Amino acid sequence: MWHNKFNHQEHGMIKIQYIVAVLLLFATTASAEDICAWYEANFPAMADQVCGRSKASGGRGDSGLSGSSSRKASLSTNPDQNPASAPVHPTSYGIESIGSMTRGSEHSKKAQFALVKGFKKFGASVSTGPGNTFYNNDIVQRELGPQYLSNLDAREESVSKVPGLSISTALDITPAFFKGKARLNLGIGARHTAVTGSVGPIVGVQVHTPFFATGVSVSKLKISSRYDSMALATATATVRIPHMEFEYAVLENFGGPRLKPIHVFTVAVLTSRFIFTGAIRRLNYLPQGTVTQKHGGVQMLVLRKASIGYLYNYLPGAHSVAAQLFL
Repeated sequence: MWHNKFNHQEHGMIKIQYIVAVLLLFATTASAEDICAWYEANFPAMADQVCGRSKASGGRGDSGLSGSSSRKASLSTNPDQNPASAPVHPTSYGIESIGSMTRGSEHSKKAQFALVKGFKKFGASVSTGPGNTFYNNDIVQRELGPQYLSNLDAREESVSKVPGLSISTALDITPAFFKGKARLNLGIGARHTAVTGSVGPIVGVQVHTPFFATGVSVSKLKISSRYDSMALATATATVRIPHMEFEYAVLENFGGPRLKPIHVFTVAVLTSRFIFTGAIRRLNYLPQGTVTQKHGGVQMLVLRKASIGYLYNYLPGAHSVAAQLFL
């Protein structure tokens, strides 16, 4: 069946609204102590990465790109999930390249690129990242299977010569009564899908405190000729403590095939030079049923201005290597 519409959309949206309401309640009660001050005092190099500033760099944010909700494997992962997570304080230019190759006999290869920059009160991100990473809802793959990719090319021939591209910007819209306690970001963006040659909007909001962040985003995309345009929603909650971050995310589609929400739990461990990431996600594929997948990665900060890393299952079924440069 080429087009499917289901009455579960309204029920699913109510669930996401409930989750976001609870998360926003926690956000308003989180501690106002600045975790960045702890990193500046103990790990100046990591303060650049995590907070975008350190005493060593004069507090200017010379090589950091934090501003986002969490330290995932890719600079573009957070803005792609929610445009409101782009940094909204002055940062360096973050340039990233990720090369991936499937683990199967085909050894299919794919490269992606991203540019992220924070300014005063706003930030921007441009990415060629695919929509089938560990932190995306790959509708077509989940409908047709299998759970691990053997080929990284799109399953349909592209109708556009322009590659898939995400462009997003975040604005600091914190009201006066939040100042010094929390930050409220509004994100807007657009995603070009090469397979259908279409462009769809993405909007999101995010609330930050020093130790907690929560947000929700909704996009309207035509991801395949198999379906009409559909809404894709993501809700996240992140807790930060010294040396560690924990994030829970829920992803759901409204339209297309009947799929259960994706639940993702991520843990990041930060040291003076390394970031270790581990994640699991629970989701269903129509041919296989419900499965649990794992993702892991390690990044090493090099000379304060660059990092290199290895990522397992960043694209499910693939090995990936990443390089980031902060200028």
